[in-house]
Amino acid sequence: MLEGILPICSVCKKIRDEDGNYQKVDEFISNHSQAQFSNTLCPDCAKEFYPNYFKEKMKFKAKEA
Repeated sequence: MLEGILPICSVCKKIRDEDGNYQKVDEFISNHSQAQFSNTLCPDCAKEFYPNYFKEKMKFKAKEA
């Protein structure tokens, strides 16, 4: 179980491990717990990185309603 304060970079959000190395948050948590991750996109990132796809998806949803 993870506890205590985790030293995290305020810019890239990598976490410093006990050896002083920085790891991505998902890697660190996977290495220090039994949690597993799956990849997804939140609506804000979908709009920012895939604006055309997001617009089309919203048009499709509006037609369904």
